[in-house]
Amino acid sequence: MTQDHVSSIGPDGGRRQAELLAGVLRAATEFSIIATELDGTITVFNEGAERMLGYRADEVIGRMTPELIHDPQEIAERATELGMAPSFEVFVALVRNGDAEMREWTYVRKDGTKIPVSLTVTAIRDTHGEVTGFVGIARDIAESRRAQTELRAAEELFRRTFEGAAIGVALVAPDGRWLQVNRALCDILGYSAEELLAGSFQEITHPDDLETDLELVADVLAGRIEGYEMEKRYLRKDGTAIWGLLTVSLVRAEDGTPQHFVSQVQDITARKQAEAALAHQATHDDLTGLWNRRRMDEELHRVSAHARRYGSDAALLLIDLDGFKAINDRLGHAAGDAFLNAVGASLRSALRESDSCARIGGDEFAVLLPHSDQESAQLTAERIVSGISALRAGTAPDDPTATASVGVALLTADEDPDAWMRTADVALYRAKAEGGGRAIVAPPAA
Repeated sequence: MTQDHVSSIGPDGGRRQAELLAGVLRAATEFSIIATELDGTITVFNEGAERMLGYRADEVIGRMTPELIHDPQEIAERATELGMAPSFEVFVALVRNGDAEMREWTYVRKDGTKIPVSLTVTAIRDTHGEVTGFVGIARDIAESRRAQTELRAAEELFRRTFEGAAIGVALVAPDGRWLQVNRALCDILGYSAEELLAGSFQEITHPDDLETDLELVADVLAGRIEGYEMEKRYLRKDGTAIWGLLTVSLVRAEDGTPQHFVSQVQDITARKQAEAALAHQATHDDLTGLWNRRRMDEELHRVSAHARRYGSDAALLLIDLDGFKAINDRLGHAAGDAFLNAVGASLRSALRESDSCARIGGDEFAVLLPHSDQESAQLTAERIVSGISALRAGTAPDDPTATASVGVALLTADEDPDAWMRTADVALYRAKAEGGGRAIVAPPAA
Protein backbone atom coordinates (compact mmCIF):
# COMPACT_ATOMS: atom_id res chain seq x y z
CA MET A 1 0.00 0.00 0.00
CA THR A 2 2.33 2.72 -1.16
CA GLN A 3 0.23 4.80 -3.51
CA ASP A 4 -0.58 8.33 -2.31
CA HIS A 5 -4.33 7.95 -2.84
CA VAL A 6 -5.91 5.05 -0.97
CA SER A 7 -9.54 6.17 -0.63
CA SER A 8 -11.62 9.20 0.33
CA ILE A 9 -12.77 9.56 3.92
CA GLY A 10 -14.88 12.69 4.33
CA PRO A 11 -16.26 14.19 7.50
CA ASP A 12 -19.60 12.39 7.09
CA GLY A 13 -18.69 9.12 5.47
CA GLY A 14 -15.37 8.48 7.14
CA ARG A 15 -16.40 5.54 9.32
CA ARG A 16 -18.30 3.78 6.54
CA GLN A 17 -15.35 4.11 4.18
CA ALA A 18 -12.98 2.96 6.87
CA GLU A 19 -15.07 -0.17 7.41
CA LEU A 20 -14.98 -0.82 3.68
CA LEU A 21 -11.21 -0.40 3.75
CA ALA A 22 -10.96 -2.81 6.70
CA GLY A 23 -12.82 -5.46 4.72
CA VAL A 24 -10.46 -5.09 1.82
CA LEU A 25 -7.40 -5.32 4.08
CA ARG A 26 -8.66 -8.03 6.42
CA ALA A 27 -6.92 -10.75 4.45
CA ALA A 28 -3.51 -9.17 5.03
CA THR A 29 -2.96 -10.92 8.37
CA GLU A 30 0.83 -10.93 8.07
CA PHE A 31 0.85 -7.20 8.74
CA SER A 32 -0.62 -4.86 11.29
CA ILE A 33 -2.83 -2.45 9.30
CA ILE A 34 -4.32 0.49 11.17
CA ALA A 35 -6.28 3.35 9.61
CA THR A 36 -6.93 6.61 11.46
CA GLU A 37 -8.62 9.93 10.95
CA LEU A 38 -6.65 13.17 11.00
CA ASP A 39 -6.81 13.46 14.77
CA GLY A 40 -5.52 9.90 15.26
CA THR A 41 -8.84 8.23 15.97
CA ILE A 42 -8.57 4.58 14.91
CA THR A 43 -11.04 3.56 12.19
CA VAL A 44 -9.49 0.26 10.99
CA PHE A 45 -7.71 -2.38 13.09
CA ASN A 46 -7.15 -5.62 11.19
CA GLU A 47 -6.48 -9.14 12.50
CA GLY A 48 -2.74 -8.69 12.06
CA ALA A 49 -2.90 -5.65 14.35
CA GLU A 50 -4.91 -7.63 16.91
CA ARG A 51 -2.34 -10.42 16.93
CA MET A 52 0.62 -8.03 17.07
CA LEU A 53 -0.68 -5.60 19.71
CA GLY A 54 -2.92 -7.80 21.85
CA TYR A 55 -6.04 -5.60 21.50
CA ARG A 56 -9.34 -6.62 19.96
CA ALA A 57 -10.54 -4.29 17.24
CA ASP A 58 -13.61 -3.31 19.23
CA GLU A 59 -11.34 -2.18 22.08
CA VAL A 60 -9.49 0.39 20.01
CA ILE A 61 -11.79 1.50 17.18
CA GLY A 62 -12.68 5.11 17.93
CA ARG A 63 -9.81 5.71 20.31
CA MET A 64 -6.86 8.05 19.81
CA THR A 65 -3.60 6.26 18.94
CA PRO A 66 -0.60 8.22 20.20
CA GLU A 67 -0.85 7.19 23.83
CA LEU A 68 -2.41 3.85 22.92
CA ILE A 69 0.03 1.99 20.68
CA HIS A 70 2.96 4.34 20.01
CA ASP A 71 6.06 4.63 22.18
CA PRO A 72 5.81 8.10 23.84
CA GLN A 73 9.60 8.47 23.80
CA GLU A 74 9.73 7.98 20.05
CA ILE A 75 6.85 10.43 19.51
CA ALA A 76 8.72 12.97 21.63
CA GLU A 77 11.98 12.44 19.77
CA ARG A 78 10.32 12.85 16.38
CA ALA A 79 8.39 15.87 17.59
CA THR A 80 11.63 17.48 18.78
CA GLU A 81 13.13 16.95 15.34
CA LEU A 82 10.13 18.71 13.78
CA GLY A 83 9.87 21.39 16.45
CA MET A 84 6.35 20.34 17.45
CA ALA A 85 4.53 19.29 20.58
CA PRO A 86 4.28 15.50 21.00
CA SER A 87 0.94 14.53 19.45
CA PHE A 88 -0.56 12.77 16.51
CA GLU A 89 0.08 15.94 14.53
CA VAL A 90 3.62 14.61 14.24
CA PHE A 91 2.36 11.99 11.78
CA VAL A 92 0.43 14.61 9.87
CA ALA A 93 3.57 16.71 9.52
CA LEU A 94 5.66 13.72 8.49
CA VAL A 95 3.33 12.70 5.70
CA ARG A 96 2.82 16.23 4.49
CA ASN A 97 6.58 16.74 4.51
CA GLY A 98 6.98 13.70 2.31
CA ASP A 99 8.56 11.57 5.04
CA ALA A 100 5.87 8.96 4.90
CA GLU A 101 8.06 5.88 5.33
CA MET A 102 9.65 5.39 8.72
CA ARG A 103 11.86 2.36 8.39
CA GLU A 104 11.81 1.45 12.08
CA TRP A 105 9.30 2.36 14.78
CA THR A 106 8.19 1.02 18.14
CA TYR A 107 4.67 -0.18 18.98
CA VAL A 108 3.47 -0.74 22.54
CA ARG A 109 1.36 -3.82 23.17
CA LYS A 110 -1.62 -3.95 25.47
CA ASP A 111 0.54 -5.63 28.13
CA GLY A 112 3.09 -2.80 27.93
CA THR A 113 5.80 -4.69 26.07
CA LYS A 114 7.44 -2.94 23.16
CA ILE A 115 7.70 -4.32 19.64
CA PRO A 116 10.14 -3.02 17.00
CA VAL A 117 8.36 -2.73 13.67
CA SER A 118 9.01 -1.62 10.13
CA LEU A 119 6.27 0.99 9.64
CA THR A 120 4.99 2.68 6.52
CA VAL A 121 2.48 5.52 6.98
CA THR A 122 0.54 6.60 3.89
CA ALA A 123 -1.81 9.54 3.59
CA ILE A 124 -5.44 8.97 2.59
CA ARG A 125 -6.53 11.86 0.39
CA ASP A 126 -9.96 12.95 -0.85
CA THR A 127 -10.78 13.84 -4.43
CA HIS A 128 -9.32 17.30 -3.88
CA GLY A 129 -5.99 15.90 -2.66
CA GLU A 130 -6.60 16.86 0.92
CA VAL A 131 -5.35 14.49 3.59
CA THR A 132 -8.31 13.02 5.45
CA GLY A 133 -6.58 10.21 7.33
CA PHE A 134 -3.72 7.74 7.39
CA VAL A 135 -3.01 4.06 6.91
CA GLY A 136 -0.12 2.55 8.83
CA ILE A 137 1.24 -0.82 7.72
CA ALA A 138 3.64 -2.42 10.19
CA ARG A 139 5.71 -5.61 10.16
CA ASP A 140 7.18 -7.10 13.33
CA ILE A 141 10.97 -6.98 12.99
CA ALA A 142 11.81 -8.28 16.45
CA GLU A 143 12.89 -11.64 15.03
CA SER A 144 14.98 -10.12 12.27
CA ARG A 145 16.50 -7.70 14.77
CA ARG A 146 17.34 -10.60 17.05
CA ALA A 147 18.84 -12.41 14.09
CA GLN A 148 20.90 -9.35 13.22
CA THR A 149 22.03 -9.02 16.81
CA GLU A 150 22.96 -12.71 16.92
CA LEU A 151 24.75 -12.37 13.58
CA ARG A 152 26.72 -9.39 14.80
CA ALA A 153 27.53 -11.23 18.01
CA ALA A 154 28.62 -14.29 16.03
CA GLU A 155 30.74 -12.16 13.72
CA GLU A 156 32.34 -10.44 16.69
CA LEU A 157 32.95 -13.78 18.39
CA PHE A 158 34.49 -15.14 15.20
CA ARG A 159 36.66 -12.04 14.83
CA ARG A 160 37.90 -12.24 18.41
CA THR A 161 38.43 -16.00 18.21
CA PHE A 162 40.13 -15.69 14.83
CA GLU A 163 42.46 -12.91 15.87
CA GLY A 164 43.09 -14.13 19.40
CA ALA A 165 43.63 -17.81 18.60
CA ALA A 166 46.88 -19.24 19.92
CA ILE A 167 47.25 -21.28 16.73
CA GLY A 168 47.43 -20.08 13.16
CA VAL A 169 44.05 -19.68 11.47
CA ALA A 170 43.35 -18.68 7.88
CA LEU A 171 40.56 -18.50 5.34
CA VAL A 172 41.87 -19.85 2.05
CA ALA A 173 40.28 -19.64 -1.41
CA PRO A 174 39.67 -22.91 -3.32
CA ASP A 175 42.66 -22.07 -5.54
CA GLY A 176 44.96 -21.67 -2.53
CA ARG A 177 45.04 -17.89 -2.18
CA TRP A 178 45.11 -16.59 1.38
CA LEU A 179 41.92 -14.61 2.07
CA GLN A 180 42.33 -13.84 5.75
CA VAL A 181 45.10 -14.70 8.20
CA ASN A 182 45.51 -14.15 11.91
CA ARG A 183 48.48 -12.87 13.86
CA ALA A 184 49.50 -16.31 15.15
CA LEU A 185 49.85 -17.64 11.60
CA CYS A 186 51.97 -14.64 10.61
CA ASP A 187 54.23 -15.31 13.62
CA ILE A 188 54.54 -19.00 12.72
CA LEU A 189 55.43 -18.33 9.08
CA GLY A 190 57.45 -15.15 9.57
CA TYR A 191 55.43 -13.13 7.06
CA SER A 192 53.26 -10.06 7.53
CA ALA A 193 49.53 -10.37 6.81
CA GLU A 194 49.97 -8.23 3.69
CA GLU A 195 52.70 -10.50 2.37
CA LEU A 196 50.65 -13.64 2.90
CA LEU A 197 47.49 -12.16 1.38
CA ALA A 198 49.45 -11.38 -1.78
CA GLY A 199 50.23 -15.07 -2.36
CA SER A 200 49.04 -18.65 -1.85
CA PHE A 201 49.77 -21.56 0.46
CA GLN A 202 51.41 -23.42 -2.44
CA GLU A 203 54.22 -20.85 -2.54
CA ILE A 204 55.36 -21.51 1.04
CA THR A 205 54.71 -25.26 1.24
CA HIS A 206 57.80 -27.48 1.22
CA PRO A 207 58.09 -29.08 -2.26
CA ASP A 208 58.22 -32.58 -0.77
CA ASP A 209 54.83 -32.07 0.92
CA LEU A 210 52.98 -30.06 -1.75
CA GLU A 211 51.71 -32.95 -3.89
CA THR A 212 50.08 -34.72 -0.94
CA ASP A 213 48.47 -31.48 0.23
CA LEU A 214 47.05 -30.70 -3.23
CA GLU A 215 45.66 -34.23 -3.58
CA LEU A 216 43.78 -33.83 -0.29
CA VAL A 217 42.49 -30.39 -1.37
CA ALA A 218 41.16 -31.96 -4.58
CA ASP A 219 39.43 -34.72 -2.59
CA VAL A 220 37.68 -32.15 -0.39
CA LEU A 221 36.56 -30.01 -3.33
CA ALA A 222 35.24 -33.13 -5.09
CA GLY A 223 33.27 -34.13 -1.99
CA ARG A 224 35.17 -37.39 -1.46
CA ILE A 225 36.19 -36.29 2.03
CA GLU A 226 34.85 -33.55 4.30
CA GLY A 227 38.25 -32.32 5.47
CA TYR A 228 41.70 -33.52 6.36
CA GLU A 229 44.57 -33.28 8.80
CA MET A 230 48.22 -33.66 7.88
CA GLU A 231 51.70 -32.87 9.10
CA LYS A 232 53.51 -30.74 6.55
CA ARG A 233 56.47 -28.44 6.27
CA TYR A 234 56.23 -24.73 5.54
CA LEU A 235 59.07 -22.53 4.31
CA ARG A 236 59.37 -19.43 6.48
CA LYS A 237 60.30 -16.06 5.07
CA ASP A 238 63.88 -16.54 6.35
CA GLY A 239 64.14 -19.78 4.36
CA THR A 240 63.99 -22.18 7.30
CA ALA A 241 61.55 -25.07 7.25
CA ILE A 242 59.08 -25.56 10.10
CA TRP A 243 56.62 -28.37 10.74
CA GLY A 244 52.91 -27.60 11.02
CA LEU A 245 49.91 -29.72 11.94
CA LEU A 246 47.37 -28.59 9.35
CA THR A 247 43.62 -29.12 9.84
CA VAL A 248 41.39 -28.16 6.91
CA SER A 249 37.61 -27.93 6.44
CA LEU A 250 35.57 -26.47 3.58
CA VAL A 251 32.76 -23.92 3.79
CA ARG A 252 30.19 -24.23 1.01
CA ALA A 253 27.35 -21.95 -0.13
CA GLU A 254 23.75 -23.12 0.17
CA ASP A 255 23.92 -24.48 -3.38
CA GLY A 256 27.05 -26.48 -2.53
CA THR A 257 29.51 -24.17 -4.27
CA PRO A 258 32.88 -24.13 -2.45
CA GLN A 259 33.40 -20.76 -0.76
CA HIS A 260 36.63 -21.05 1.21
CA PHE A 261 38.69 -23.38 3.35
CA VAL A 262 39.17 -22.84 7.07
CA SER A 263 42.76 -23.85 7.82
CA GLN A 264 44.25 -24.22 11.29
CA VAL A 265 48.01 -24.52 11.69
CA GLN A 266 49.83 -25.58 14.85
CA ASP A 267 53.60 -25.24 14.99
CA ILE A 268 54.85 -28.74 15.83
CA THR A 269 58.50 -28.15 14.94
CA ALA A 270 59.69 -28.73 18.51
CA ARG A 271 57.72 -31.98 18.72
CA LYS A 272 59.08 -33.24 15.39
CA GLN A 273 62.63 -32.38 16.45
CA ALA A 274 62.12 -34.25 19.71
CA GLU A 275 60.73 -37.25 17.82
CA ALA A 276 63.68 -37.17 15.43
CA ALA A 277 66.09 -36.97 18.34
CA LEU A 278 64.44 -39.97 20.01
CA ALA A 279 64.46 -41.92 16.77
CA HIS A 280 68.13 -41.07 16.25
CA GLN A 281 68.93 -42.07 19.82
CA ALA A 282 67.18 -45.40 19.34
CA THR A 283 69.23 -46.27 16.26
CA HIS A 284 72.58 -44.51 16.76
CA ASP A 285 75.57 -44.76 19.07
CA ASP A 286 75.67 -41.88 21.54
CA LEU A 287 79.44 -41.46 21.36
CA THR A 288 80.36 -41.75 17.67
CA GLY A 289 77.02 -40.97 16.01
CA LEU A 290 77.33 -44.17 13.96
CA TRP A 291 74.51 -46.72 13.83
CA ASN A 292 74.15 -48.95 16.88
CA ARG A 293 74.03 -52.76 16.79
CA ARG A 294 70.23 -52.87 16.62
CA ARG A 295 70.11 -50.64 13.54
CA MET A 296 72.92 -52.58 11.84
CA ASP A 297 71.06 -55.86 12.48
CA GLU A 298 67.99 -54.40 10.73
CA GLU A 299 70.09 -53.34 7.75
CA LEU A 300 71.83 -56.72 7.61
CA HIS A 301 68.46 -58.45 7.27
CA ARG A 302 67.31 -55.99 4.63
CA VAL A 303 70.46 -56.22 2.48
CA SER A 304 70.64 -59.97 2.93
CA ALA A 305 67.05 -60.47 1.76
CA HIS A 306 67.57 -58.13 -1.21
CA ALA A 307 70.84 -59.76 -2.21
CA ARG A 308 69.42 -63.28 -2.04
CA ARG A 309 66.34 -62.31 -4.04
CA TYR A 310 68.09 -60.39 -6.79
CA GLY A 311 71.49 -62.10 -6.72
CA SER A 312 73.46 -58.94 -5.96
CA ASP A 313 76.80 -58.96 -4.16
CA ALA A 314 77.34 -57.65 -0.64
CA ALA A 315 80.12 -57.77 1.96
CA LEU A 316 80.22 -57.48 5.74
CA LEU A 317 83.29 -56.18 7.59
CA LEU A 318 83.80 -56.69 11.34
CA ILE A 319 86.45 -54.42 12.89
CA ASP A 320 88.13 -54.75 16.27
CA LEU A 321 90.72 -52.34 17.64
CA ASP A 322 94.08 -53.82 18.66
CA GLY A 323 95.63 -52.27 21.74
CA PHE A 324 92.74 -50.01 22.63
CA LYS A 325 92.77 -51.07 26.30
CA ALA A 326 96.18 -49.49 26.75
CA ILE A 327 94.82 -46.11 25.60
CA ASN A 328 92.12 -46.20 28.26
CA ASP A 329 94.52 -47.45 30.94
CA ARG A 330 97.34 -44.95 30.33
CA LEU A 331 95.56 -41.89 28.90
CA GLY A 332 92.16 -42.20 30.53
CA HIS A 333 88.64 -42.81 29.27
CA ALA A 334 88.28 -39.30 27.84
CA ALA A 335 91.20 -39.95 25.53
CA GLY A 336 89.74 -43.36 24.73
CA ASP A 337 86.40 -41.80 23.80
CA ALA A 338 88.18 -39.24 21.62
CA PHE A 339 90.03 -42.03 19.84
CA LEU A 340 86.79 -43.94 19.23
CA ASN A 341 85.29 -40.79 17.74
CA ALA A 342 88.30 -40.45 15.47
CA VAL A 343 87.88 -44.08 14.41
CA GLY A 344 84.24 -43.39 13.50
CA ALA A 345 85.25 -40.40 11.37
CA SER A 346 87.99 -42.46 9.69
CA LEU A 347 85.52 -45.22 8.84
CA ARG A 348 83.06 -42.76 7.30
CA SER A 349 85.80 -41.23 5.14
CA ALA A 350 86.77 -44.67 3.82
CA LEU A 351 83.25 -45.61 2.72
CA ARG A 352 80.89 -44.83 -0.12
CA GLU A 353 77.63 -42.97 0.50
CA SER A 354 75.70 -46.23 -0.01
CA ASP A 355 77.74 -48.08 2.62
CA SER A 356 76.72 -48.38 6.27
CA CYS A 357 78.78 -48.26 9.44
CA ALA A 358 77.98 -49.07 13.08
CA ARG A 359 79.62 -49.30 16.49
CA ILE A 360 78.44 -52.67 17.80
CA GLY A 361 80.53 -52.92 20.97
CA GLY A 362 83.07 -51.05 23.09
CA ASP A 363 85.84 -51.05 20.46
CA GLU A 364 84.06 -53.12 17.82
CA PHE A 365 82.62 -51.79 14.57
CA ALA A 366 80.78 -53.23 11.58
CA VAL A 367 80.65 -52.04 7.97
CA LEU A 368 78.11 -53.18 5.41
CA LEU A 369 78.99 -52.88 1.73
CA PRO A 370 76.03 -53.48 -0.61
CA HIS A 371 76.83 -54.15 -4.27
CA SER A 372 80.44 -55.04 -3.43
CA ASP A 373 82.48 -58.02 -4.73
CA GLN A 374 85.54 -59.60 -3.11
CA GLU A 375 88.06 -57.27 -4.73
CA SER A 376 86.29 -54.03 -3.78
CA ALA A 377 85.60 -55.34 -0.25
CA GLN A 378 89.32 -56.18 0.16
CA LEU A 379 90.32 -52.68 -0.98
CA THR A 380 87.85 -51.04 1.42
CA ALA A 381 89.11 -53.16 4.32
CA GLU A 382 92.71 -52.18 3.57
CA ARG A 383 91.75 -48.48 3.49
CA ILE A 384 90.14 -48.90 6.89
CA VAL A 385 93.22 -50.57 8.34
CA SER A 386 95.47 -47.87 6.92
CA GLY A 387 93.26 -45.01 8.12
CA ILE A 388 93.02 -46.27 11.70
CA SER A 389 96.77 -47.01 11.85
CA ALA A 390 97.38 -43.33 11.12
CA LEU A 391 95.38 -42.17 14.15
CA ARG A 392 97.12 -41.03 17.35
CA ALA A 393 95.58 -41.13 20.81
CA GLY A 394 98.03 -38.74 22.45
CA THR A 395 100.71 -36.18 21.65
CA ALA A 396 103.80 -37.83 23.23
CA PRO A 397 105.92 -40.17 21.05
CA ASP A 398 105.51 -43.03 23.50
CA ASP A 399 101.72 -42.63 23.93
CA PRO A 400 99.91 -45.84 23.08
CA THR A 401 97.93 -46.15 19.89
CA ALA A 402 95.79 -48.80 18.30
CA THR A 403 95.46 -50.63 15.01
CA ALA A 404 92.53 -52.46 13.46
CA SER A 405 91.86 -56.07 12.64
CA VAL A 406 89.23 -56.61 9.98
CA GLY A 407 87.32 -59.73 9.04
CA VAL A 408 85.53 -59.69 5.69
CA ALA A 409 82.69 -62.00 4.68
CA LEU A 410 81.02 -62.07 1.31
CA LEU A 411 77.31 -62.84 1.30
CA THR A 412 76.44 -66.22 -0.20
CA ALA A 413 73.06 -67.28 -1.52
CA ASP A 414 72.34 -69.77 1.27
CA GLU A 415 73.51 -67.66 4.25
CA ASP A 416 71.18 -65.86 6.60
CA PRO A 417 72.35 -62.71 8.45
CA ASP A 418 73.48 -64.67 11.52
CA ALA A 419 75.60 -67.06 9.45
CA TRP A 420 77.00 -64.11 7.53
CA MET A 421 78.01 -62.45 10.80
CA ARG A 422 79.65 -65.66 12.05
CA THR A 423 81.69 -65.96 8.88
CA ALA A 424 82.99 -62.39 9.26
CA ASP A 425 83.71 -63.03 12.94
CA VAL A 426 85.86 -66.06 12.11
CA ALA A 427 87.85 -63.99 9.60
CA LEU A 428 88.28 -61.23 12.22
CA TYR A 429 89.79 -63.57 14.80
CA ARG A 430 92.15 -64.99 12.21
CA ALA A 431 93.37 -61.43 11.55
CA LYS A 432 93.90 -60.84 15.29
CA ALA A 433 95.60 -64.21 15.69
CA GLU A 434 98.08 -63.25 12.98
CA GLY A 435 99.12 -60.17 14.95
CA GLY A 436 96.36 -57.65 14.09
CA GLY A 437 96.60 -54.55 11.99
CA ARG A 438 95.44 -56.42 8.91
CA ALA A 439 92.34 -57.53 6.99
CA ILE A 440 91.44 -61.08 6.13
CA VAL A 441 88.72 -62.09 3.70
CA ALA A 442 86.89 -65.29 4.55
CA PRO A 443 87.12 -67.80 1.70
CA PRO A 444 83.95 -68.16 -0.40
CA ALA A 445 81.70 -71.01 0.68
CA ALA A 446 82.38 -74.23 -1.27
